[in-house]
Amino acid sequence: MQKPTLTDWRSLYLYAVCFVCVAVGIITTLALVDNIMSLVYPSPAFIDPYATQPVEVDRELLEEQNRLSERRSGVVGLVGNLVAYALVIPLFLVHWRLANKPAPSEG
Repeated sequence: MQKPTLTDWRSLYLYAVCFVCVAVGIITTLALVDNIMSLVYPSPAFIDPYATQPVEVDRELLEEQNRLSERRSGVVGLVGNLVAYALVIPLFLVHWRLANKPAPSEG
């Protein structure tokens, strides 16, 4: 049995980082679509129909608060998605380039 060389571990590490970057990129893309949808089509306000005490609710105020909450959540999510892309894309590119370079000689 041949002893693993440094090149094998190096390649394994570099491709593993690339795989994780791709996985994070896919998850970030899904979250990005979800955040865009929450900005474009906010969910309706929720009133509990099974509340034990009837509560007088100003529907317009509730809708406005819900709309502002959805917008804030969507914008915060978009900023988080952009930061994730800003970190993952360069990390992927650096490791992919290193993985495709020939390994340095071992001795």
